[in-house]
Amino acid sequence: MTSVGTIIWLSSELMFFAALFAMYFTLRSVTGTDFWHSQNDALNVPVSATNTTILVLSSLTCQLGVFAAERGQVGRTGSVFKVSGWGLREWFTLTYLMGAVFIGGQAFEDDPWKGLGLGLGIAIGISGAIELVRHLRRPKTAAT
Repeated sequence: MTSVGTIIWLSSELMFFAALFAMYFTLRSVTGTDFWHSQNDALNVPVSATNTTILVLSSLTCQLGVFAAERGQVGRTGSVFKVSGWGLREWFTLTYLMGAVFIGGQAFEDDPWKGLGLGLGIAIGISGAIELVRHLRRPKTAAT
């Protein structure tokens, strides 16, 4: 039954994006080429390309975390610099950090000064949450 649900979901996604592309092509043909050429200066291609790359690579790091979970490897084996020994926690931490950078990049693309604070704030919030979880997972010791 899961495969039927997946096929229905994928079909709905296909229809949604087909409608978006149809709207884009319709708008492009109705407004003419002069309108689109005049809007080229508003695009910030390097920032958009960087954000897209970060978003796609965060999907990869998330999937690598899933693979580590399927192997039963929650934490890393060895040094933090030995990426081949990373477990679920390390891959998901990297995914969360990349997501924070992506959100900061989206805000930066909208307003450069606001984006710097938002991305940094999200990264600090995530690192604080990680430290809180580490603190809560420490074994309790008898108070002396």
